[in-house]
Amino acid sequence: SATYLVGIFTWTAEADDRYQGMAIIAANAATGAEPDPGGVSVIESLIAGSDERVAEEHEARGATGGAAIVARRAALAIGPRLTEVGAAVARRRDRERARIDEYFGSLIAEAKRPRRHVARAAIDARIAALHAEHGAKLRDLTARYSLRVRLDPVALIAIAMRVAEIRIRLRRRKGEREIAVHVPPGARAPDALA
Repeated sequence: SATYLVGIFTWTAEADDRYQGMAIIAANAATGAEPDPGGVSVIESLIAGSDERVAEEHEARGATGGAAIVARRAALAIGPRLTEVGAAVARRRDRERARIDEYFGSLIAEAKRPRRHVARAAIDARIAALHAEHGAKLRDLTARYSLRVRLDPVALIAIAMRVAEIRIRLRRRKGEREIAVHVPPGARAPDALA
């Protein structure tokens, strides 16, 4: 029997818009190993209650180390989704910056060639003011399009299940060590080593 910890997390990424999602992360509580997708789907069906093999429920104890592993992996698991979100936000930020640059470029060009006679000092002051306002708009743009990510735990579930245990002897030169890997039900491969 092996105990698997499953963390269910929600994530929120905000910039000019809000993006949300959910991640489910599983890890062997004793070894930190990660089950393959087939094993994870069996674990998810156990959590959902759609599997009749659930024999009993009781409070999990001693799962602190596994919980830390699950939390770290949750941050890594949302990475690919956040890459997509970041690219979308960057496209909108770049489009907005181009619009601001074009707008202030036209104002500065217009200020450089006034329609009536204006003192050169007044023209220079107006251009300096436009440059300062342009810089302020760009700083606001950077703040508005900065991606803020939040990861919140929804549930931490410990599942004890029967597994096939395979003992592997590792040899390297004169050193030798034996490790045990587990294959949960429904998995096509042993848990990936931590």
